[in-house]
Amino acid sequence: MTKKVLSALLAVAMLLSFAAIATAYDTAYEAYLPEQAQEIAALNEAAELQEQGRALITATADTLGSGSFYLRGSSTLPADHNHLFDLVPSPAVPIAFAADDGQLVFEQNVNWGDVLGGFQGFLFRVIFGNRMRMVVNEDEARIIFPGRRFFFNLTDLGEDLPVFNFEDFDLTGLGEIDIPTELPVERAGNYIRVTLDNDDGGYTHFFYRSSLLRRIVTEMPDGSVTVMEIDSLSGNPPESLFSTGWMLYIPLGWFVRLFNA
Repeated sequence: MTKKVLSALLAVAMLLSFAAIATAYDTAYEAYLPEQAQEIAALNEAAELQEQGRALITATADTLGSGSFYLRGSSTLPADHNHLFDLVPSPAVPIAFAADDGQLVFEQNVNWGDVLGGFQGFLFRVIFGNRMRMVVNEDEARIIFPGRRFFFNLTDLGEDLPVFNFEDFDLTGLGEIDIPTELPVERAGNYIRVTLDNDDGGYTHFFYRSSLLRRIVTEMPDGSVTVMEIDSLSGNPPESLFSTGWMLYIPLGWFVRLFNA
């Protein structure tokens, strides 16, 4: 029995010695590794963030480039900003962009008092309401006042048709954006910011929260900044945006003559 006890104690002693050696090795390894481990962890985190940012901007480009989308939000011209995160905007203007089957839509609320002032602003608000929508395709451009249920067709003006840069309304071109290999992606609070260079200079920043596009900030070469706060972006625009059904068509020439009388 004594021999068995001594053998057991010897086995335990040997196991404890191995454990002590392993603990000492682990302690030395941990003392050696922190800086290297932090570097590896930082590299892995940056790679994951880069991959996440690439997936987010690709999904946005695919939705807009599909030619069928609906984006709602508000546009602001900030009076001040702090690294594009803490914005101090001017009053926001509700806007919407949409596209489907070769048609483009741009809609915004208009404060006629700010645009025209005084009695004329009041008169236009009574006649047109606060919301104006433009629907453009290859053949025509209509200006619709949904709150008053009537519309004009700008092609009525013929050669007097003013020159519009309809590309400003065409967000489908974002489907062709060049996503660089080294994509600038940053994390700030609850946001992930993806930055792309503009063709004409400056930058456009796409802000995502919970994997949803929430803000687009454009920095122009002249130093101006525009901000679009995004309420929603989907690939299913409502048909009513493109329709003038049950609305009154008013010849634009007649309306112009009325106001010039």
